[in-house]
Amino acid sequence: MNKSTLTAAILLSAAVSCGKRSDTPGYAGEDLSGKVTVSRDREEKTAVLTVTLPGKWELYAGAAPETIDLSAPILTGSGAGSYTLPVPAGTRSYFQFVTGGNRAILAERQLPMSGGFNMRDLGGYRTSDGRHVKWGRIIRSDDLHSLTDEDLVYLASIPVKTVADFRSPQEVRAMPDKLSPQGMTYVGLPITPGSLDDLQSYIAMTPEEVEAKMEWMNVYFATSDEGRERYRELFRLLQETDDAAILFHCSAGKDRTGMGAALILYALGVPEQTVMEDYLASNGYLAGKYSRYAERFPQLKGMLEVKPNYLSAGIDSIRTAYGSVETYLREELGADIGKLREFYLD
Repeated sequence: MNKSTLTAAILLSAAVSCGKRSDTPGYAGEDLSGKVTVSRDREEKTAVLTVTLPGKWELYAGAAPETIDLSAPILTGSGAGSYTLPVPAGTRSYFQFVTGGNRAILAERQLPMSGGFNMRDLGGYRTSDGRHVKWGRIIRSDDLHSLTDEDLVYLASIPVKTVADFRSPQEVRAMPDKLSPQGMTYVGLPITPGSLDDLQSYIAMTPEEVEAKMEWMNVYFATSDEGRERYRELFRLLQETDDAAILFHCSAGKDRTGMGAALILYALGVPEQTVMEDYLASNGYLAGKYSRYAERFPQLKGMLEVKPNYLSAGIDSIRTAYGSVETYLREELGADIGKLREFYLD
């Protein structure tokens, strides 16, 4: 790992929900999202548990959510605090947190990539009917061009087996993905608008024009022949198998990927407020990636970030044309809602 390229250790957080203890890992009881988190140091990949709850608790660990060892906790404690976890740094672990009558599955939301910024697990989100998106199954990301060997080992431990790339052919040639030598299937799903190759065209625009262009772009993602075809293929990949993770990405992981993530979360029954929160989280994760562009061209700020009206423009266009997002998912994207929820919800 090239430590000289890192100016600080960045802690990466994960939102979780809690529930009652049972003989198998899972969720039950009161929803305590955000009160217990796991994070990983971006440089060392050290795992840290942060607790903001009163009372005694126990933490169990495993290499997969289904194989968490509940015979003995790896850590016990009482009350709030932050605790370094005795788990391997270079591979992913999953955890069950138990306190009183509540239990939860935990993992880091933002994956600790030394060579990436906006790689996030869609797991842990609570659905409208009280279930949760499985951890380690669906991952959204920015480009994979700068991933380190250690990053690729970490992804293989999940394991990520399929990589879907929304970038244009020009972007791919300029910054080809680095994939694990242990085997990842690469699928190109190019969507042309949203490419950072368009950066020059935005420089002459006013901030208002930039924002209008971003809204138009999200409508294009959702309703153009190109956009629908690419997202249709993404859902086909999701519905092929649930025994390994799929990672989908573009350059920044915020626009083409942001719409894709939103559509997946809608299909899984995640509340609209949570869908928007996940979409807007890119602003924090990408803060250091494009800062030099934002400083040099402040008029580009609206293009280098996401705003609620960007995603809303695309979703509103879907509702206008199809009546509901679910109808669009079923009729245009071939989404089998029942299968998706069977595959990806606990």
